[in-house]
Amino acid sequence: MRSGKADRAVCLMDIPDDWDMELDIARYRDTFDRAIRFARENPDTLWCYGNHDVSYPWGKLETGYSPYAERTVISKLEELTNKLPDSLQIAIIHRIDNVLFCHGGLTEDFVNCLNEELIDADIDEILSVINEA
Repeated sequence: MRSGKADRAVCLMDIPDDWDMELDIARYRDTFDRAIRFARENPDTLWCYGNHDVSYPWGKLETGYSPYAERTVISKLEELTNKLPDSLQIAIIHRIDNVLFCHGGLTEDFVNCLNEELIDADIDEILSVINEA
């Protein structure tokens, strides 16, 4: 980004996966602090929640979930969101031109699971429903 080789970044997250460090709360804090610093330095960055990110605020235990880091992760996710110029920069899925960005992909089955009528909808409507789910 600094060298001008890219105009914008999209972070696919999974920031709090435990890396076999579930007791090392400082590691979680440091990792989030580096992401927050990147967000400040690159304010146009888009952020896509991963399953490990949303598992904390949703209270859904995921592999790599650290109950010891729960408060830190939730607090740091909120801090990251608050540092972004626009809260819409962090979502499940983003679109730039004809390219979709998300942590785990988007399938027709998933869209049908949300709402069968969505399959024929405009892609922006589909993305809106996913990001509000």
